[in-house]
Amino acid sequence: MQALGYKPVALDWADVLIQMQTGGVDAVPTVPILALSGQYYTIAKHMTALNWLPLVGATVITEAGLGRACRPPCDPYALEAAAEAGRKIQDASRRENEEAVETMKTKLNVTVHAVSGQARRGVALAG
Repeated sequence: MQALGYKPVALDWADVLIQMQTGGVDAVPTVPILALSGQYYTIAKHMTALNWLPLVGATVITEAGLGRACRPPCDPYALEAAAEAGRKIQDASRRENEEAVETMKTKLNVTVHAVSGQARRGVALAG
């Protein structure tokens, strides 16, 4: 972010909308579903169509819970079920984000700006 000339500010997600309303921040990198559900569109009427935010998720489980779920060597059926569940979650997440962008564009008057190939390469190089 700094390589692109931005001045990042660490915020709790609960504070983003208030910081946008009061001018504490001018932009927020986030996924579309959070921009929609967090009502960021009420302040920010412009967004970029750039999928660059890495989003990492995990399931946290205690050692005792893991022992009940998967004793070494892990059951290949359990591993395949977990992989399939991960694929379904990823597909649903992508679909929800596409629907959020469409909702903000068509119903909430948010302007979505395409990002040029040159700018995309710049973001990749800066990261």
